[in-house]
Amino acid sequence: LWAEMTPEGSTRPSASRPRPLISAAGNRMVRQTGEYRDEETIRRDALATALATEELGANTLVQLRRQTEQMENMSGELAEVDADLTRTQRTIRSMRSFSGRVKNWFSKSEPLSEIEERRASRQASASNGSRETRSQYELNKLTRTRQERRDSTDPSAQVDALHAVVRNLSAMASDMHSELSIQNDLLNDIDKDMTSVQTSLANQTRQLKKML
Repeated sequence: LWAEMTPEGSTRPSASRPRPLISAAGNRMVRQTGEYRDEETIRRDALATALATEELGANTLVQLRRQTEQMENMSGELAEVDADLTRTQRTIRSMRSFSGRVKNWFSKSEPLSEIEERRASRQASASNGSRETRSQYELNKLTRTRQERRDSTDPSAQVDALHAVVRNLSAMASDMHSELSIQNDLLNDIDKDMTSVQTSLANQTRQLKKML
């Protein structure tokens, strides 16, 4: 008990010193709660960042596939031009026949042109499964489940979701590498095809000029 002086000089007991409102155990609980919230915030932020990266990767992969399809279409158009030039060359050879000889230029099959050979090689590679990338269905499925994982509040589920996203990102990186390799091969073939078409056109133009 505390004592205090009265105006007359005597002492009298005073009230007890107030106890702290929060005990040491309470302080520990508050600190632990704060640490738990910090860990939860870190998990939530890490998952949100990973999911955003996954979404960006999926969109990038879709764009890469569209580019590949455009290149394949261009390659197909060049193959059609090459086929037309092959038929034109047969006609030119037929027109250049002389001495009344009738030549059947279609009696035997013509050898494949360089463009046809490259196109056949690409198709064979595709049929052998060289292009093993995720289907559009799988990418759509990822989009549907992304929101579910983002809304999860269970710590264990958040960690599992983060691991799943990391695996998906690794698979996407592999798919992108495969897609870029395909595009690189297509670009090389398209460049060669363009050169072949230009060479054939120049040769046929010279032949026709000589015939006039």
